[in-house]
Amino acid sequence: TDPENYELAENQLSSVDYTFANNSDADNFTIHLVHKHETSVITTTRTINYNVIGSDINAPEPTVESVNWNVDTDKVTGEITYTPTDNYAEVKVNTIHGTQTDGSQYSLVPETKTVASVNLNTTQTKPESTSETVNYKVAIIGSGTALKTETSDPGYKVIDSDTPTQTVPT
Repeated sequence: TDPENYELAENQLSSVDYTFANNSDADNFTIHLVHKHETSVITTTRTINYNVIGSDINAPEPTVESVNWNVDTDKVTGEITYTPTDNYAEVKVNTIHGTQTDGSQYSLVPETKTVASVNLNTTQTKPESTSETVNYKVAIIGSGTALKTETSDPGYKVIDSDTPTQTVPT
């Protein structure tokens, strides 16, 4: 019988015919054992939430990315190793253009154009789900009224705030 939490090593025969000699110190018999391992899978997520600053315009739905981790537990030492099966990808964040129910038009400009990818590595610390927030600024609101909020986005320039507000790439 194998000792608890050990198993025969690869290529180790599980039985052999052998007779021990009486009172002999010459009988050396080696059995190769390895630690038993228990494996499982856990999943973590990275949630990117979106927020519109200073406006009641609805933000986009969150972006949720999932990564599975292979979990290996050494049954002798208790050491646990987590190995990711993937990484979190780069997420592009676009300017959003829309029209409110009152007919006014708007553009939401994100403070960042991308959320960076995250390269995950094997670790002995249990991985956890994470979240981050991307803020949008209202760049244009117009329907014959003055501009309510400007953007600091270098890709836009306000050209007229007394008529329906327009922007052009700079």
